[in-house]
Amino acid sequence: MTIKHWKYYKWLDTKPYLLAKGTPLLENGYKGVFDSLSKEKQSELIVRKANFAKAAGIYL
Repeated sequence: MTIKHWKYYKWLDTKPYLLAKGTPLLENGYKGVFDSLSKEKQSELIVRKANFAKAAGIYL
């Protein structure tokens, strides 16, 4: 795994955690946190995920 790939996966794992930190949502895991976000915030994260993946040379 390249450093770009590692950074991508680290970001992917960390972002929902940071959004849920200090809330009961953290108990719901990644999917629970993501599903609890507004559709606008979900879309924003999906776009950012795609842009980050592209920059890292990962094609989804």
